[in-house]
Amino acid sequence: MGINITDLSEAMDYMARVYVGTLGTGTYGVGEPGDSNYAAGAADDLITAILGMDSDVVLKVHAKAVRQAAALSAVRVGTWSDVLNSLNDLCRASGLTGVTNLNTYLTYYNTGSGGPNNGLQHQAWREMHYRWKGSYPTATNLYFECKRNGYWAGTTFTNALAKYDVTGAGTGSLTSGYSITTNYAGGKPYLNVTGFAGASATVTVTGTQDLAGVRTTGKTWTASVSGDGTVALTAGTAHANALIAAVSSVSVGAAMTNGDIYVEAWKPSGRLSVPA
Repeated sequence: MGINITDLSEAMDYMARVYVGTLGTGTYGVGEPGDSNYAAGAADDLITAILGMDSDVVLKVHAKAVRQAAALSAVRVGTWSDVLNSLNDLCRASGLTGVTNLNTYLTYYNTGSGGPNNGLQHQAWREMHYRWKGSYPTATNLYFECKRNGYWAGTTFTNALAKYDVTGAGTGSLTSGYSITTNYAGGKPYLNVTGFAGASATVTVTGTQDLAGVRTTGKTWTASVSGDGTVALTAGTAHANALIAAVSSVSVGAAMTNGDIYVEAWKPSGRLSVPA
């Protein structure tokens, strides 16, 4: 008995929620030994303090136990491995050509015969897979969500991939944002418009596409904007199946006279939000 990609992705989304919810954000959550914050970081501080005490020999062993209990890896052993091992077995039993485990199952649906991009997983899966198997999954199996003021792994995406401040009829200035690394495939290209003034105008975004792991700069996407809100970008010179990884320039038609345009990378449609 195997598993279909829709059911697998739903299970993986919920597992990503478990991971992200356990890890926390900013200074809150479990974390790992060596983190400067989180519960694990506080446990490291406890050990440092104890080493300076006269009774450190007695207390040090117990303090290390506190650190291990506060580590995300300890939570992983208790809650993830059995589920992931079962999913791995179901993927291997799917009977699909070239599929031997969960990672190759995802590859089949992203860059293989079952694609394109039908099995992309949240960026959390990269670290989850590493803590589970001691190796990273294939980059083309990972989308990366980068929205305005979003947060991931210590970084706040204030300007998403880029921000374009429209200051007059078709004029404005670009503020660079985040560039998605090659550890991930990128995200679905979207615009997020605020403070819109003027009339309907075409926005053209030039940037880097990721197509099955191959990065190409100077590709374009376009969208028509007529007010505040979000709108999907459509491929111009970019490949229709490509994801967006970075932005180099933005231009807007003269009918738009004011407002801010953020270029964002989104999760695939129909997928659960992580965190919830």
